[in-house]
Amino acid sequence: MAIHFLIDAQYLTISLGPEVLEAIQQVQILGDFGSKIQTLVKHLLYLQINDPGSKSIVFSAWADSLHSTSLVLLFLIWTPNII
Repeated sequence: MAIHFLIDAQYLTISLGPEVLEAIQQVQILGDFGSKIQTLVKHLLYLQINDPGSKSIVFSAWADSLHSTSLVLLFLIWTPNII
């Protein structure tokens, strides 16, 4: 899997190895939030665990997706013993 960024009109591609993808999929979260949101949330939690100082920015053309993602993250943050 590759992640593509557009920074200062130049593309940057980061490839994730199979070990990292497997580790992301192994992140356990409570609930089922749909595959796209679930994968995004697992990736964000993986970063929080493995790179605690990292920051993430999530862009989406669909406001509903951003709203749903924020609700899931709030749920996970305020639910004890989830993370």
